[in-house]
Amino acid sequence: MTSLLRASLFLATLAAVPTCLAGGWSMAGTWMVIQDGKANQNMKLVFTQKGEFRFVGANYSSSGQYTVNGNTVRLLWTKVDNQPVKVGSMKKDLSLSLKQTFTIDRYTYGRSR
Repeated sequence: MTSLLRASLFLATLAAVPTCLAGGWSMAGTWMVIQDGKANQNMKLVFTQKGEFRFVGANYSSSGQYTVNGNTVRLLWTKVDNQPVKVGSMKKDLSLSLKQTFTIDRYTYGRSR
């Protein structure tokens, strides 16, 4: 195998690795629950560039701050149904999959396209 072919195969393999694992991951944008292969428009989780998140649903809302460390996203709630939450009392770590999804309870979220 030539050096050029090896380099090309290495770059192709590297390009297939999600950026969340390579350190360049951005959560910013709208993520929706995926059901039967389709996005559910009624169940959204929005991440901002400023490190804030908010759940948006028909009968609920919550918001807070998030941080990303490798392929782990930590959510720290500040409000639930428009009521303040005691600092540090509500938090959750999410693991991003290679398919660029994460699961909260029984719901799998994917980035809205």
